[in-house]
Amino acid sequence: MDWQDLAYFLALVRHGSMSAAAKVLNVDHATVSLRIASLEKDLGLRLTERLPRRTTLTAHGQMIAAVAGDMNRMADRVKLQALS
Repeated sequence: MDWQDLAYFLALVRHGSMSAAAKVLNVDHATVSLRIASLEKDLGLRLTERLPRRTTLTAHGQMIAAVAGDMNRMADRVKLQALS
């Protein structure tokens, strides 16, 4: 699994749409979509339901989003420890 794919997924979760995630990440919509598709393939799970105007999380997506959020908080703690 590519950790960056997980970061793109977390941006989608936090910002609510692929377009919003793309804007925050300073990439195009297609890049976000490809990264999430890559993550889904690597995990063997469907994480999102892509509808015409929005993307929702599946039950697996909600579970992975919670774990990814925990991982992000831990990474932030590592950064803080390194600075102290």
